[in-house]
Amino acid sequence: MNGPQSGIFALGNPSHAYLEFDLQQDRDSSELVTALADVREPRTTIGGVNLVSGFRPELWRALAPNGLPDDLVGFDDDLVGADDFVMPAAQHDAVLWLSGGSYDVIFDEARQAIKALAQIATVADETSSWPYQRYRDLTGFEDGRQITLTQ
Repeated sequence: MNGPQSGIFALGNPSHAYLEFDLQQDRDSSELVTALADVREPRTTIGGVNLVSGFRPELWRALAPNGLPDDLVGFDDDLVGADDFVMPAAQHDAVLWLSGGSYDVIFDEARQAIKALAQIATVADETSSWPYQRYRDLTGFEDGRQITLTQ
């Protein structure tokens, strides 16, 4: 990649899907990079999707030896913080972040991406996000105040 991925800076996209993939043992890392680069947003004038991809540093370094800082490594070891709080290591080989204006379009595109990569990588994790009741969390919390949800 010669420049930043514009999807990182996209605004106004409330619906997201985060797909993490692990390369299958009998596959080559270049196949994963090529297949992920071939994933495209829907060709439509409405409901556009932003796609952002990332790769495990060790995988990318094998393909582009001079493309990363020497001390950049994958998140393979748990991080232990204050009061022995542990953030478990959760590194996978690739991540695809999809964002757009409506979750149905994101959902469909995530399914297409999974299908496109099925012969090369397995889905290790899938997380979806969307705004709930005007940017509240599921408990009703919004911007520092508690809102009582009605049923």
